[in-house]
Amino acid sequence: FYIADGSRLLDGTGPMGNPHIGLRISCKPGAALPVVGSRVRVVGIRTVLKLTLDYDTYVNGTLRRAGDIVYVPVVTTRDGADIALVEM
Repeated sequence: FYIADGSRLLDGTGPMGNPHIGLRISCKPGAALPVVGSRVRVVGIRTVLKLTLDYDTYVNGTLRRAGDIVYVPVVTTRDGADIALVEM
């Protein structure tokens, strides 16, 4: 899932016309994901994911072509306890 951390990152993934915006979060399969629009605190290790683009798209304001390789920042959590809801 993605969080809106204020960076407005565009990593070039997501459906055409509806790109994923924000910081990518990677968690273990089966982890409970937060409801869209909720505020969360995420603890994890920042890593980088190497992706090959499937189609022409914008990555952080630059047009990139299908087949281009991009490096996407990802926060990887250990378990569900690393994702917590924050009261507004």
